Order: sequence, then C-alpha cells, then structure tokens
Amino acid sequence: MAIFTEIVDKIGITNSINNLGKTAYGLGDFEKAIKLISAAENVLESMGVVFDKYEQKIKDEIIEKLHEQLTEEEYAKYREEGKKLTMEEAVQLIIDN
Repeated sequence: MAIFTEIVDKIGITNSINNLGKTAYGLGDFEKAIKLISAAENVLESMGVVFDKYEQKIKDEIIEKLHEQLTEEEYAKYREEGKKLTMEEAVQLIIDN
C-alpha cells in the first residue's frame, strides 16, 4: 500500500509540474514551460506511466507551439535540460521563480 501511495503522489506532483509548465507557456515564459513539461514527461516515462489522451493532446500542442516560438537551438537546449531534471529539481525550479 505504501508503494502505491508513493506512486500516486509522484503522479500527482508530476501532473502539477506539467500544469505549471502550461501556465508558464500562457505567461510567455517559454524556457520554463519547455523545461517543466519535459521534466514531467520524463518523470512519468521513468515510472512507466503516460499522460492520459486529453493531457497528451494538450501537451503535444503546447510543445509544437513552443517549438515555433523558440529557435531550434533554444528548443533543443531547454528540452534536454528539462528532461534531465528530477521531480524535486522541477519543483525547485517552480519555487525559485
């Protein structure tokens, strides 16, 4: 039961990170948006979990828009930096800003 609770908590936190990435996009903070969305995606993948279809669609649309807003170099750099963030580091990125 403790393992199940831990997994559910991580999924909830990761979904919150993803949602804050979408919020950062809406506020025009494209660097933070791509980092948070990429971090959330990577954390879920490492647990063998994927976004539900609705969240995946929204995430894909925002990722596409971010790709259009950033240069190729910026997009690749921030995407890679986001994928390297742990869940705790992503939360810290939110807190620090």
